[in-house]
Amino acid sequence: MDKKETFSLDKNLHNLRKIFDDKFIEKSEKLNLTKEDIEKANETLACAVYGDEISQMVLKNQMKDVLGIYAQSVQKNFKKLENIDLDFNKIGLLLVRPEVYNLTSKFKEFILNKGFQIVFENDIVPTFDQYLVLYPHGICIKEAKYDFPTRTFNYVKNKCKLFVIYGDSTKYSFSNMSDYLNSIKGKPGRYQEGTLRSDIAYKELLQYIMDRNNYKAGYNSLFDPIGAYRFLVKGELPNDNNLSNIINPLLFYSGQAVHIPNQNEIARDFCTLLNANEILKITKTIGEKQQSNIENIIIKLN
Repeated sequence: MDKKETFSLDKNLHNLRKIFDDKFIEKSEKLNLTKEDIEKANETLACAVYGDEISQMVLKNQMKDVLGIYAQSVQKNFKKLENIDLDFNKIGLLLVRPEVYNLTSKFKEFILNKGFQIVFENDIVPTFDQYLVLYPHGICIKEAKYDFPTRTFNYVKNKCKLFVIYGDSTKYSFSNMSDYLNSIKGKPGRYQEGTLRSDIAYKELLQYIMDRNNYKAGYNSLFDPIGAYRFLVKGELPNDNNLSNIINPLLFYSGQAVHIPNQNEIARDFCTLLNANEILKITKTIGEKQQSNIENIIIKLN
């Protein structure tokens, strides 16, 4: 496997062996796991990636308690925005996830070709606390209990690329940048021309899929280390999504590719993924661009 294609298989296997023994990993690779094996492994994986406290809450369906921890994290992070003057209608976030980190230049080019400005970019290795703030709905939905531990394992502590995007609303047909970016995000597992997921990620990730139900040999530990995705697609584990009309249902789980907050999430995710110094730097950069635009308008008018 070319490690430049996606995030490191070696790293994933190393982290997986901290949780499971070689016998389990071998059974997963050879597709010899039973439904009972996966149900047990899913609880073990949840404990490893969520931590004991939250994994027990999820196991006992104490979702209000999980959301309480989420709310505390959001409130703590929002303090970074005190005395900061930003118009979040003109700001968007694009987080390129680990499975397509190597394609960051293509995502950047896609955004720049839309006529917007990237005012900040940086590598980021999300912590579980950050992940919880971004995806509380996933962790707290009972029906997602079989796929979110794997999603979390593949996401946190792996390198992502964060872009902060700035643009004037007169350049697009939406009232805010976040809604516009979501309109060009695309759907996982379906091909939609002109979207970030399809035009960039979809084509790249197809090479890892053998058929609708399995990954090619050698890639199970990378995308589906405990087999949950495969069993969900086969219907041997309950899923809450209609996968029958998706050409590549495995990409519904492993082909998310990007995280883009909507209008209601943008301020939350902005102060969660960025530290105070980065926020000040971005605020200054946007202020300078706004001043430059005003000066250009005055010159044109004169």
